[in-house]
Amino acid sequence: MLTLRQLDQKDAQASGLLGKMYKVKFIGVVTVMHHVLPVLNKLRCTFQEGKISFSHIKPAIQKCIDDLDKTGVPVTEFLRDLSPGGRLEQADLIASDGNELFLSNFLVKYVNSLKKSLNSRFPTLPLLSAFSIFDPALVPERGQPGFRDYGSVSVKLLAEQFFDEDSDKRQLMDEWQVFKYDLAKWKNELPEEVRKPPGGRKPTVTSTDWCLQKLMFMKDLVPFNLPLVAKVAEAVISLPVSNGWPERGASSLKLMKTGLRSRMKNDMLNALLHILINGPKVGSKEFEEVIDASVRAWLAAKPRRKCPPKFVSTPVVASAGDISENFVTVQDAGV
Repeated sequence: MLTLRQLDQKDAQASGLLGKMYKVKFIGVVTVMHHVLPVLNKLRCTFQEGKISFSHIKPAIQKCIDDLDKTGVPVTEFLRDLSPGGRLEQADLIASDGNELFLSNFLVKYVNSLKKSLNSRFPTLPLLSAFSIFDPALVPERGQPGFRDYGSVSVKLLAEQFFDEDSDKRQLMDEWQVFKYDLAKWKNELPEEVRKPPGGRKPTVTSTDWCLQKLMFMKDLVPFNLPLVAKVAEAVISLPVSNGWPERGASSLKLMKTGLRSRMKNDMLNALLHILINGPKVGSKEFEEVIDASVRAWLAAKPRRKCPPKFVSTPVVASAGDISENFVTVQDAGV
């Protein structure tokens, strides 16, 4: 701010920025965000690679909401900094009663909107916390009293979410009673790079990741007696941590969908009808084989290159004196 004031008479851009920023409201809003954003940054660190713990997500969100409720101090500190002897005394700004009322209302509305956004982004937080049963570090020892009923409530919640048939729900509960003994055994088999990475490095694989990877490896072995537990584990592995790549993927799909709709011809329509009538049933083994083969063929295809433009020399008569020049025009290759 002081730099802009020094350049006020010399630079037009500095003068324009100073006119927008040299206000009590602007500096007050920046001060409020300076106090609020670190609280959100702590929550963001919970979802970074190597730090994801399903059992810690709910407490972290609750802690963030409670910390947001305690952010009523920034307005008072800002007004104190503007007073004589304060940190912002050189700004030479005087806060009116209207400015104080605006900043107080802004802080309340901003914090309430953040809390509402956090609650709306995690509508299935109990289900997300239920995935913590795949963390072997949380399993009690066999001799402890909590081992017998450990994970029963979470597994019941997962059964209601992923299965419709009562028989499948009961089978998942039965498989869990067996699988938690495997978890108790795996708890003592955690590698050192998962327990405590050497050299003080940040962990890249959590105990939950290690457990899910081990379970996916065992799924392909014969015999394997935990098919429904493995199905739930696959859902956990495919769970996106952030909404970054799903949003980019959805945007790409919308572009492809728009392109197909705008170029729907008889041959494409016949192909789609042929797939609908004669194709395998969705969810069947044959369907999965066809999808796998299609994906492999798509990935193995040679990337298409954009054809270079075609240059055509066209003689043009420049004047009545039979003087002509060759002008180069660019035409699309038409490919």
